[in-house]
Amino acid sequence: MSVFLYPKTKLTRKLRPRRFKRYQSYKRFLQTEFSRLCVYCRFPDTRGPSSIYAVDHYRPKANPRFTALTNDYFNLFYCCAACNSWKGNYWPDDEKSGPYIPNPCDHEMAAHIVFDKATGEVKAMSPWGEYTRDYLHLNDRGMVEFRRTTMHAIKLCTEEEIRLSSRVTKAKTKLRRGEIDRDRYEKVMLLIESQQETNRSYLQELLGTKPLEAIPASKGGLPMFAP
Repeated sequence: MSVFLYPKTKLTRKLRPRRFKRYQSYKRFLQTEFSRLCVYCRFPDTRGPSSIYAVDHYRPKANPRFTALTNDYFNLFYCCAACNSWKGNYWPDDEKSGPYIPNPCDHEMAAHIVFDKATGEVKAMSPWGEYTRDYLHLNDRGMVEFRRTTMHAIKLCTEEEIRLSSRVTKAKTKLRRGEIDRDRYEKVMLLIESQQETNRSYLQELLGTKPLEAIPASKGGLPMFAP
């Protein structure tokens, strides 16, 4: 169980929202599409140090060549404010040789950058990965410390879940042996279940796996998804 890992295969978009007039309207779809993770640093929006997440134009809208892609869903990505700011309007001068900042739909991210659990750092696996790591400041001290503390917290939550599961087993054994009565057993189980719920909620927050609410229907009865 981990977070910050870069995908080894390309992501195929599953959502097909209708065309909106404002690209910001796609943000909720992108949050779902990319599992609440910034596509560049892989920080979850449930806990990332950059609390504001944005809609990133992979091919920058400020570039005259890409004006037509401003509201193109397939040019938009879910991105934390820090990565969005660092990336800015970057686009390679030489489109044949790059360097490109890889994205999970067009590239196999893990072929360029990977997360090292032992150090909390991002390691480059290719020249593009090295460029991305440095251009987006992916190994700034604060980002590395955040990854390391998050991994430690995940470890503690996982150990706590094991401990609580052991308490459940022991309580059931005591009830079966007649060492505690049903009333005492139920009180113990209520306490353990409450602790498990809190622990699991916190673990979801750390991993960025807290369930998202369903995308609401648009005003005026118009479909949110294209047929």
